[in-house]
Amino acid sequence: LFGRLPQFFSSEEDLRMQWARPDTRQALLNQLEREGFAEETLEMVRHVLCMEECDLFDVLAFLAYKTTPMERKHRVELVRQDYLNTLSKKQQQFYNLIVEHYVRQGFKELAMENLKDFIRIQYGSPLNATQELKLNPAQINQQYLEFQHRLYHC
Repeated sequence: LFGRLPQFFSSEEDLRMQWARPDTRQALLNQLEREGFAEETLEMVRHVLCMEECDLFDVLAFLAYKTTPMERKHRVELVRQDYLNTLSKKQQQFYNLIVEHYVRQGFKELAMENLKDFIRIQYGSPLNATQELKLNPAQINQQYLEFQHRLYHC
């Protein structure tokens, strides 16, 4: 694992770029699994390294590039200061829900298909979400992707 990880991404920045988007993150996890590094194995490594409060991204970056891991809670605080505080109050409330799930459960909560679940939990329907957030569906999707980009580039 230690010696082979860098073959899956060309640099730490490439890892960040792949991990920051739900589709490329899943593609990377699928590729790692095909090469014998199933997510369960990576989770076990995370546990052995006592990095349970960190994102799996931090485990991969640590193993491949010896970076300093960051706990999910700290990562969220940086994004809150840098990005979330620039959003409207209603949008901040929506992202507080997402952040809460991410801090407790990890990166899987950020899958694209979970966005509609967060909308349903917070607003009941996509129509209510567009009215409350004052964004159309494409803008909501784009903002969700921007949040994740910021989350992994802090």
